[in-house]
Amino acid sequence: MIKHFEDKEEAVPSLADILSLGQNEEEAYKAFCDYILPSVCGRKTNQVKFNEIKICEIATPSDEAFGLLLLENAWDRWSYQAANPEAETFPTTKYSNEGSTARIAKMYAGWKSSGLHRFNDLQKQVKEDRTTSDRMEFELNYLNARQASTSNKRQRISYGVMEYVSVDNDLDDDLED
Repeated sequence: MIKHFEDKEEAVPSLADILSLGQNEEEAYKAFCDYILPSVCGRKTNQVKFNEIKICEIATPSDEAFGLLLLENAWDRWSYQAANPEAETFPTTKYSNEGSTARIAKMYAGWKSSGLHRFNDLQKQVKEDRTTSDRMEFELNYLNARQASTSNKRQRISYGVMEYVSVDNDLDDDLED
């Protein structure tokens, strides 16, 4: 997402603006919904749905909170990498235990307990945000903008060139003996 904005010479939304959710400060939450949320929800299966129905009907509060947690977890690292592409070391992530084999890291599937607490906070924030008039207005505006941008072109999902391979089945050979 950061690289996309730099390529287009647009201002990269700040993490604080993205975390303002439905207030959509500086179009930040729109960027989150365009780039992060479809990946969390399943881009190939839900891309067309993002053009047909509101976000709250596609993404659960957990989906949204997890997308925000992923973004917040690695924001400093990604920002640093974008600004220093030649660097060999990067800042650590905020809420995950990178490469740790410690028992506690395995217990929480690689997340620090602070990450799990942050996920719960974000989920609560998303649920509250979904009841505000700012969020309801954002959802309608976002849906209308998506529909307008795709009304003249048909959305197709391309899976590239498919290679068909037949598989030999020799499992039955043992039964004949």
